[in-house]
Amino acid sequence: MSTTLAYMEKALKDFHHYKNILFNLGVREHLDIPKIHSLLHYVHSIIWFGTTDNYNIEIIECFHIDFCKEGWYTSNHHNEVPQMIS
Repeated sequence: MSTTLAYMEKALKDFHHYKNILFNLGVREHLDIPKIHSLLHYVHSIIWFGTTDNYNIEIIECFHIDFCKEGWYTSNHHNEVPQMIS
């Protein structure tokens, strides 16, 4: 494993070690976020397949945008956040 990948692995371990502070402070209720989950696979993917050229999660972001728009369109456009996330 290269030095850079070792740094990446350590940073991810540190993040998971300290992430509870986000819950304790009420910043987040959960971390079920695709980008955070995908970080778990980066180091192994780089080792197995090489560089991450053109690697992105654009499809997931497009789904997020579509779902947000759908929520907005079905709301009454007043106090929309609770309507969109329920």
